[in-house]
Amino acid sequence: MEGKIIQKNGEIVEVYGYKVFAPGLVGRQNFQFEVGKQYHENHVSFGSQGFHFCLRLEDTLCSPVHREFCLVRGFGKIQSYDDDYYGYYDMFCCSDIEIIKKISREEILTAYSKMKDDYFKKARYERFKHGFLFTQEELEKYNFLTPKKKVKSLR
Repeated sequence: MEGKIIQKNGEIVEVYGYKVFAPGLVGRQNFQFEVGKQYHENHVSFGSQGFHFCLRLEDTLCSPVHREFCLVRGFGKIQSYDDDYYGYYDMFCCSDIEIIKKISREEILTAYSKMKDDYFKKARYERFKHGFLFTQEELEKYNFLTPKKKVKSLR
């Protein structure tokens, strides 16, 4: 699942991407978000102030917690950031954010299960598969199970 960057005169004016929340759409410092609402913060700084989100959903999978995912629109003052050390790219921090809609687990799993056979999306699929918390049923239903390799006997 990939968002979209909108530019005007070579400058980013809007970014559609994905933001992860704790259950109940709770963000940092227990801030409560709601679908359909817009939020503003005066200062923008990666890691501390502003609204953080990623262009691709698999880049939101940094920590192993129960999550809720939303499609968001970032605007106003926009900073972009890449983290070469962790391999996450196209992250954004904005002064303004709109929570467009909540993304269901089924939507996410269906989209990523279609990526596994696409040569050009294989790395994104593997990052998703590595970071997403699956139930056993989901692994089986969407065919995310890794085939077991046959091991030659040393005898």
